[in-house]
Amino acid sequence: MSYAPFDVTPIIARLKSQVPALLTVGGAADYAAVKGLADFRAPCAFVLLAREKLKPHAGQDSQRVVVTFGVVLAVRNNRPAERGAAAASDLSTYLAAIRSALIGWSPAAVGADRRGVQLLQGDLLNYDSSTLLWSDVYQTYQFLTRTTP
Repeated sequence: MSYAPFDVTPIIARLKSQVPALLTVGGAADYAAVKGLADFRAPCAFVLLAREKLKPHAGQDSQRVVVTFGVVLAVRNNRPAERGAAAASDLSTYLAAIRSALIGWSPAAVGADRRGVQLLQGDLLNYDSSTLLWSDVYQTYQFLTRTTP
């Protein structure tokens, strides 16, 4: 451990291995490169570090950090009839798989206080006639520790 910010790479790797039906699983740079709903290579997911909130700690060698991250999921359904209902059905399938992969799992960076990932909330971000964008917000923990040079 060090004083580095939380690394979402293990979460990306977990989603790639546990939800292989996703065409793309990327990070913040990949998400930022998408300009509009039509540009998503759906189904796809992006893991974004949202917040780190440090908890006071009596010791000087480590500090507990509450980490909040989001998983943005894009699904698309181009079937002409009932596009919205079909996209919502696809969303449900992918959300169940992503949540199953993450809830209760502990990234290696969590350290000694190995509480699993918790789901905090889910939100619809955007929708057009064929693409639906959803965000789940999760929380986990890590410890920042002093490394001796």
